[in-house]
Amino acid sequence: MAQVEPVNIMGVVVKNATLHNYDEVEKKDLKIGDWVFIHRAGEVIPEIIAPIAESRDGSERDIIPPEYCPICQSKTYKEGDKIALLCSNIQCPARESQGLEWFVSKH
Repeated sequence: MAQVEPVNIMGVVVKNATLHNYDEVEKKDLKIGDWVFIHRAGEVIPEIIAPIAESRDGSERDIIPPEYCPICQSKTYKEGDKIALLCSNIQCPARESQGLEWFVSKH
């Protein structure tokens, strides 16, 4: 999730936009401090399309994936060729919460 300065897009004030994952950040060459193009995907979800590279002044910083889980501080990892970063602690409160949420969302 990207936090952006509030901007009105199609009658809605947008403060956050989806980035999907770190592979998408790299593919789009996004940096902290970038000015960006945003649109509402499906006229609903704010999404960053691309940085405005010509507006860069050198103060922008790379976006670095976390090495440690922000909840329990365990090491993060990628599973095989999957995109998502995962927490290595199977007892991490966030993993347990998300696992329960996924389980109860099924019939």
